[in-house]
Amino acid sequence: MLGFNSVRLWAGFNEPTDYTPGDGSPADDVDHFLKLAAERGMRIWLAGMNNVGVATPADVNIVVDAATAAEWSAAIASVDGGKMGIRNNLARIWDSRIAALGIRRMTSVATHLNRHTGLRWCDDPIFGVWELSNEQ
Repeated sequence: MLGFNSVRLWAGFNEPTDYTPGDGSPADDVDHFLKLAAERGMRIWLAGMNNVGVATPADVNIVVDAATAAEWSAAIASVDGGKMGIRNNLARIWDSRIAALGIRRMTSVATHLNRHTGLRWCDDPIFGVWELSNEQ
């Protein structure tokens, strides 16, 4: 303990999905945990918000730029079976598509609706810290 009731949460939010409360899915489990933690006075340090999946050639239109679209898609297709991780990817600094994907997905995490509390994560006071980048 660091003198306060907090949990550093890493899992369960990388790709928010729809769920039905009680269905036992990862999203259901995490949101239920958040509800119970709030009831017990806990706070959450949401870690690793930059861990938001991969870029694929199909993501090319996140930024409309016909002059670079084919080259970008080919470059992504050439990496790890056409899936380039976004987390800790330094290309986010100069590549507008990778940056836009990261921002869109982080926004999706922040606006995820917890069906157990009725609150979007960005509106839920349980979150005391939003770690937007880890070892970037």
